[in-house]
Amino acid sequence: MTSISAFNPANTIASLLDPTATNTLTTKPGNSSEASPLSPSTLVTLGAMTPVQSIYSMLDGSASPVWETSSNNAISSLMGINFSALSGAQQFEGLGAALLNQIGSFGNSFSQSVMLAGANASPTAIANAQSQLHSSAANEITLDVTTKSGAKVEVTLDSDTNGLAVRVDVTNGTLSATDKTALARLSNGFQSAIDGLTEEPPTINLGGLMQFDSSDISSIDFQASVQGATGTQTVDLHADTQKRSLSASGPDGTIKLNIDMSNLMIIGSAQQQAAAIQSYLQQFDNEQSRGHGNVALMSMFDSAFSELNSNYPVGPTSADFNASSALPDTAQSMLTGLADFTASVAQTPVSSNSLKPKETDTFDYEVSQSTETESDRANLSIDQHQSSHLSASFHTALQGMQLALGDTPQSQNYNYYQIDDFASSNAQVAFRKGELVKATLDHSAAQSTYKQQYVQGLLMQNIELPPETQSFSKNMLYLLDQLPTSAQPATGTPPASSASADQAEAISQQVNRFVGLQVNPSDVLFAGKQD
Repeated sequence: MTSISAFNPANTIASLLDPTATNTLTTKPGNSSEASPLSPSTLVTLGAMTPVQSIYSMLDGSASPVWETSSNNAISSLMGINFSALSGAQQFEGLGAALLNQIGSFGNSFSQSVMLAGANASPTAIANAQSQLHSSAANEITLDVTTKSGAKVEVTLDSDTNGLAVRVDVTNGTLSATDKTALARLSNGFQSAIDGLTEEPPTINLGGLMQFDSSDISSIDFQASVQGATGTQTVDLHADTQKRSLSASGPDGTIKLNIDMSNLMIIGSAQQQAAAIQSYLQQFDNEQSRGHGNVALMSMFDSAFSELNSNYPVGPTSADFNASSALPDTAQSMLTGLADFTASVAQTPVSSNSLKPKETDTFDYEVSQSTETESDRANLSIDQHQSSHLSASFHTALQGMQLALGDTPQSQNYNYYQIDDFASSNAQVAFRKGELVKATLDHSAAQSTYKQQYVQGLLMQNIELPPETQSFSKNMLYLLDQLPTSAQPATGTPPASSASADQAEAISQQVNRFVGLQVNPSDVLFAGKQD
């Protein structure tokens, strides 16, 4: 622990503002110190104030900033600027990327904190406060990375009303040059994830973390707890080569997502995946509109679904096909191309009618995909099931009026809806002795709506609207028989076919457009009439 006198912010911050300056990383005893040129991307301008003035402008004379160590390096410099100019989780600006770039360059453990301490604070009290800042601050960010070499890296950022702390710990070995490069490549993704959570309202921005190179990194774990204007937002993410999981909770509600990537056989091309994701996002938008879901929460759900379903590990191609590794193109066109998943979003119930608090506005949505495959050298069968369920309730205004629920009967003019919707699809494909013998698609969707109408507090309607249900079943064998099977389960030899490459692509797209889940009965009816 050193006071401000032992760490000269004028020199440190001035060097940060000079892109030609070189900063020295001072680490814990036993670790080496090396030079680190500061990236111009971390430059911050504080107007006409000098670096020293910017720090002391926040002090009232009874407290002064105290540093954990006297390290004169780029990280400490950036911390000094953020601590003086920003507050709360905003103080993490640029720090996540800077820490990964430092560890990517040097591979050394590092710990630093800055906090305000009263003039009469004892060294013991300051040490205890520094320890507490590192372990239980109001805002906490943690990134754990396990490399292929077995080394484990933990990066933590903590901030409170009175302090800012960072730490990097490397355990279970040392970092190779390849490890350092892989970590540095994660820096922008890490910072983007942090920045998203410090926005108002918070956003999910995990796409950059999903781009980790699985040949160098075994797994990543990202945890965050950030205080916002309306409450605390938490995120818990895990990703490795087999699975990805996300749990997010905040004032608006909760999101859960699990991706199972263990069955590489069903994962399609990037183009097919993008089409499936876009189709799902359209269904999510339809459900949000029908159920009057929270817009910010559904935006987070959309982002989480898109980003966790991006950058899958590369699977085998049909050219390498055997019955345990990859699918022939005829079968792949019947699937979404996505890994199996379960996903849910649950809005925090809101009692918007003070006279009837049990009439809550709710939105709970679940969606999933599961695939069963059975195969041997000559036979292959695939059954892919998609399903969704929406349960929601909400208030709307009467026609020609505004919704203004209050404490008087005269304000009780509204409709109260409760809806319960289901949708499902099933794709079945089978090969027997190398020949395609089955290719069917089944879709169904059902919507149930219950409505209560009140006029000046009097119940005028209490009805269940006629349910809407539609379904269809299609045999796609006649179309798929026209495709050149790029590899057969039995021999690996494609059969004779008159279809050109362009024709084959057109047929595959024609089949695949029926695959996506449809949550609206009218869309199911329309699709069922198409050829």
